[in-house]
Amino acid sequence: MKPAKNKFLLFTVVALLIVSVLLASSGANGVKAQTTNLLTNPGFESGASQTPSGWSESGTVAASKSDSGGAHSGSYQGTHWRSSAYTVYTYQTKTGLTNGAYTLSAWVKSGGGQTTARMEAKNCGGAQQNYNIPTTNTWAQITISNINVSNSQCTIGFYSVAAANQWINFDDVQFYRNTSGVTSTPTHTSTPGPTLTPTQSSSGLNMRGADVSSLQRALELGQLYYTASSAQQHPLDILQSAGVNYIRLRVWVNPISGYNNMAKVVEFAPQVKSRGLKLLIDLHYSDTWADPGKQYKPAAWNGHTLAQLKTDVYNHTFDVCNALKSAGATPDMIQVGNEITPGLLWEEGRISNNNFANAAALVKEGYNAVKACNSSTLVMLHTDRGGDNASARWWYDGMQAQGVNWDVTGLSYYCFWHGNISAMQSNVADIKSRYNKPVVIVETSYPFTTANGDSATNVITASTPCSGYPASLTGQANFFNDVKTAIKNAGGEGVFWWEATWVGTPGNGWDPANINGTGSEWDNQAVFDLNFRLNPNISWNP
Repeated sequence: MKPAKNKFLLFTVVALLIVSVLLASSGANGVKAQTTNLLTNPGFESGASQTPSGWSESGTVAASKSDSGGAHSGSYQGTHWRSSAYTVYTYQTKTGLTNGAYTLSAWVKSGGGQTTARMEAKNCGGAQQNYNIPTTNTWAQITISNINVSNSQCTIGFYSVAAANQWINFDDVQFYRNTSGVTSTPTHTSTPGPTLTPTQSSSGLNMRGADVSSLQRALELGQLYYTASSAQQHPLDILQSAGVNYIRLRVWVNPISGYNNMAKVVEFAPQVKSRGLKLLIDLHYSDTWADPGKQYKPAAWNGHTLAQLKTDVYNHTFDVCNALKSAGATPDMIQVGNEITPGLLWEEGRISNNNFANAAALVKEGYNAVKACNSSTLVMLHTDRGGDNASARWWYDGMQAQGVNWDVTGLSYYCFWHGNISAMQSNVADIKSRYNKPVVIVETSYPFTTANGDSATNVITASTPCSGYPASLTGQANFFNDVKTAIKNAGGEGVFWWEATWVGTPGNGWDPANINGTGSEWDNQAVFDLNFRLNPNISWNP
């Protein structure tokens, strides 16, 4: 062959190799994956410094620095530590971002014991997302995926509230736009169910919740709450430090006391959202408690026909959702009814002789109203049959046969009413598989004592309400740990502790018609003891 031709062939081979390499690093459409780290000095390799290059600090800034010794890679790492108590935030705010989905990850270590120690992403246009830093003396990688940037900016960083000599390290921090550049949106059809992506946890449970519906009244009465080490702190912060990432609040239509009506919940909910916690709204469609034993209409809806009740449900659901949305506290999930196993809005909506038609018609109105208010808010259907698979199948089959849509299946599970934990685990696994939707134990609890915190007789008074779990601080925590494990093993999505903060505060009674004259019948099942301190053994994490 002539030399000129050899040169041409050599050039062609090299060109083909270059093209193949470029294609291999591209997405399906030939666009190079966008995984460029957007952070400045992500490995703190600019050297030891009180203020690491590229990072900002607030709070007790003396507690934040970069230093050497044992870094994950390179020579330096970020550190929070001080010889006295501190609160500090080390962060970067990135502006001019392309809207879409982003990922934040870091390698971390922690000595543990902090009131709060977390990685967070906030001010990105959506809800703040947090990842509680685990206690570990070896480097562990933590990740928050699908951070939705919708306002072209995002603040990421590390936040600590700690006593003297408590520490965390962080290194090799990455913040980048996801390959697709698009945030995934949950599907709102009957099958398959949505993918939930709240704050990550090594527990394997995405939704780690607490119902605190009585808390607003308690705080307004001056009730104080304390960490396990007796430090006074806002109870939402205490719960968040214990691993909670979701808060549940009930809404009654027109309760005599005023508490838990729409106006009150709208007033309180922004405190939930401002902490980066997700919000589940529990609509009771009643002026008082709605549960399997009673599903009474609100007084204002008495005498209404089924057609009128359908309009009532739609309007009330939309109004609650929209008012919260306007207050900056858009619900992440809404329950269309509370434990509606026997139906809702009796008598018109009662399920009788296996006839689901009226109840289903009312539920559909609630579903449609939620989606009209905010299409990404998930809809939960909630029954009390956590340990009863046959009844759970009967109910959700009945609703499905009527064409009812829902996003998340919610079950109540109290071992002293609903059977042993293994029955609950089997039920969760079956219900998840049968309807192809996330399953959440949206109510559970257990007593830590047989003693009474106020004048109201407790609902559960036995010294060992369920076999193997004495009514003690340890028994309460062991029960919860076993419930979490069972839900995780069944493929469940999460768990909520019911009325985690309902201690015996005078004037915070169970009866909305006599809130001052009744007490808490649940104070021995709160996660705060009779001195209002968090059970030191309890955690929503492992």
